[in-house]
Amino acid sequence: MKTHPNFLLQKIEEDYYLLPFGQAIAEQRRGLHLNETGVFLWNHLEDVSSAEELACLLAENYDAAPEEIALLKEDVQAFLDALRDWGILASDLPVKREPFAKMLRIAGLSLRLEGDPDLLSASFDAFSVSCGETGSADMTVTVHTARPLAHQTGEILVHNEQLLVADCGDFFDILFLKNQSAGELFLAKDGSYARIFCTQSDRNTMREEVFHAIRIPFLYLASRHRMAALHSASVLYEGKAWLFTGRSGIGKSTHTSHWSTLFETPILNGDLNLIDVSAGEPVVHGIPWCGTSGMFTTASHPLGGIVMLHRAPKDYVTESSPAERTLFINQRLISPSWTRELFAANMKLTQALVPSILFANLHCTANPHAAGVMKEWIDAHR
Repeated sequence: MKTHPNFLLQKIEEDYYLLPFGQAIAEQRRGLHLNETGVFLWNHLEDVSSAEELACLLAENYDAAPEEIALLKEDVQAFLDALRDWGILASDLPVKREPFAKMLRIAGLSLRLEGDPDLLSASFDAFSVSCGETGSADMTVTVHTARPLAHQTGEILVHNEQLLVADCGDFFDILFLKNQSAGELFLAKDGSYARIFCTQSDRNTMREEVFHAIRIPFLYLASRHRMAALHSASVLYEGKAWLFTGRSGIGKSTHTSHWSTLFETPILNGDLNLIDVSAGEPVVHGIPWCGTSGMFTTASHPLGGIVMLHRAPKDYVTESSPAERTLFINQRLISPSWTRELFAANMKLTQALVPSILFANLHCTANPHAAGVMKEWIDAHR
């Protein structure tokens, strides 16, 4: 196999990197961080002519058991695909494609899912469509059951206990630090593709983690189409969606349950609502992600208003200034804000939203009376 001539393997402290020089620097190529397996594969690339030969060398080096061979072959193929994508490997080896699994239509956006169908949550079924109904996909999401053996160097944008997001030029590299299986995600900045990398684990765990991992590229794609997700529970009242938000544990589910019981209002989503301002009048689209509530819809409805919940010893409603409304809503959005541009997109959506809907603060107890007070206010103002 022929590699790019302007990359050298260098050890820095205890880590290994493929670093560009010469023309590769002029082409603004980025370096790669290799793990131990990646170093071995790089050192043997020019000794073999096929991925099969390279996998055999790797298996021999690790004295792999027969049941481990298939996984090593997937690792090798993923490594070669990554080097090819990054322009470091020049070869005529065929690109391995995961099998087509499902086509989804969510909020008017089409997602082509590739990989093992068994790793896709049943929650996607309600959004499934045939390929002929969508044309070309807005985004292709591929689920690999192999780990990436190389990483482009990049600038860390976000790092907390749950997540690490790095800017790697044309894509974001996202690490899920608490997951058992779905550990990493490559997300193209143009929104065209996402790749999720899983290690073998309990199938239910893999399925659940893949489901939540897919939410990130979807919300990124939605952001590019003037949509953002608000952490909130929602009900359908008088033909419009009404969203109830607040800090975690404030009682969103309790309040919407009171509405459902007292006024027979359908619950649209128990945890997350996608707001769309692309057509002027704000709309709430159904999405499959709904926290632990299990309640979601595929339908779209005009947005009536947003209610911020606050705990209080009695039930009453207050209003806020436009600036306060903008801040309240923006702080509850969970769409990506990793960069200045993404933050600006969320802020622009919020500022477009605030003048066109009702907004109220409900200071309340956990009693059903609070729902009645809120409904009276809505009826008087809508």
